[in-house]
Amino acid sequence: MENNIIPMKKEQVAGFYRFMLGDFEINALYDSSLQYPPEIFSDFTSLNKEQIEEMLDNDFAPKTVSVVFARGDSMADKIESGDALIVDESKNYINNGKVYAFVYDSELFCKQLKKTADGITAISFNKDYKPFEIDKTKQFAVVGQVIGAMKRI
Repeated sequence: MENNIIPMKKEQVAGFYRFMLGDFEINALYDSSLQYPPEIFSDFTSLNKEQIEEMLDNDFAPKTVSVVFARGDSMADKIESGDALIVDESKNYINNGKVYAFVYDSELFCKQLKKTADGITAISFNKDYKPFEIDKTKQFAVVGQVIGAMKRI
């Protein structure tokens, strides 16, 4: 039997949100014609009301949102290995106490970042991991702020 699968066009369309979650392509349609209260989304996301309202107002701003997967236990108990982290790449400035995805010395990290007088400190939620200073001589770039997480069930 011949395979007649037509490949999908891989670009965002207004009101249509697409991203990869592991091996699965996730598609969601939001055309703004129905006004949902942000509270209905709170059962299946870690985003707060203001973040949900912002995403709804901006049709989910798909050009600035990406998904990365957590690996390891340094951010436990809030972020577990395998969680899908929602990263807003437009928020790549450091706001003390927020969690960011960042590249450091050619490796991707997810940590709470804090600006200090001497530089930047990366902090794990798991107290078994000590905070570390970002070495200014090594590659460092903030990918974006982690604005939510999806757990595997």
